[in-house]
Amino acid sequence: MNDLLNRLGPRLRTIVSSWSPALVESFKRYSSSRPQLSGSPGDGWRTMPYWLLIPQWLSPRSGKITHAHTRFLLDVLTGQFCAFLAVKIHDDVFDRQTEDLALIYAADQLLLSAAAAFEPYFSSRSTFWPFMRDSLKKTFNAISDVDHAQLHGYGSARSTARSTAGMYAVCNLATYAVCLQTGRRRMYPRIQRCTDEIACVGQYLDDLEDIEVDLRRGRLNYAGRILAGERARGKSNVLRMVARGALIDGTSDRFLAILRGHLERATRHAGQSGIPELVDLVKSQSELLDSIGYAMHGKRVDSILGSIAPARR
Repeated sequence: MNDLLNRLGPRLRTIVSSWSPALVESFKRYSSSRPQLSGSPGDGWRTMPYWLLIPQWLSPRSGKITHAHTRFLLDVLTGQFCAFLAVKIHDDVFDRQTEDLALIYAADQLLLSAAAAFEPYFSSRSTFWPFMRDSLKKTFNAISDVDHAQLHGYGSARSTARSTAGMYAVCNLATYAVCLQTGRRRMYPRIQRCTDEIACVGQYLDDLEDIEVDLRRGRLNYAGRILAGERARGKSNVLRMVARGALIDGTSDRFLAILRGHLERATRHAGQSGIPELVDLVKSQSELLDSIGYAMHGKRVDSILGSIAPARR
């Protein structure tokens, strides 16, 4: 598994080498500030994105895996990674995390390479192509919806989860491709229901880390919204309200409960997917969330005890 994923880096470098020299330099500067994009996806399966793992877990479970299937997997994973990276670049330019506007053309090149990677396996009449178009459309719309929510306020938990999962629709391309190619298209909806929940948990944890960064950009992300409360909208002391909510008011319990709800649903869907590794992945996410919960509870206890302890003389 690692060997297959480790081959994505060289493949990406080959793709980039065909671009104009100026665009190559722009992409090198961009990727050098993001080491996870320039090397292998990770050292262990728990550090790898689920959307690179599930297509491999869908490989035939009986008999020898053929060279043709291995080549197919490598191609669709390449297409998946290119599509993901194209969307990420667009998002980083939109968020002003990079000032290099030439990267928009790098993203366009990557989308072309993504389509080229899938093309040998699916005819023009295949359901794969409308699925790919719909996934990209869903991702672009969801990114816009989430940005609007960060600026103007969130709706219901259900609508927020729908938009959050929608941002990751582009990450389902390889999984759908393998389901089609191996005659297991009917499995896909069960897998997607699971990965939608996983995507929400991952994004909300990212939000937790990015609260301060997003506030500097004038945006209150979903984790900040839950921890600070709706009253934080438009206030100048939002970061203090986040800290008070998490450490004193107990809003961190509500935040963790939302994540646990997603993982409970993911556990149920994983069990129905017929993929044992997916069940293990969700279990590992639950264990990670438990450790985060223990750490947040410990900080809360320390904060409360510190506030009532007598001052040292």
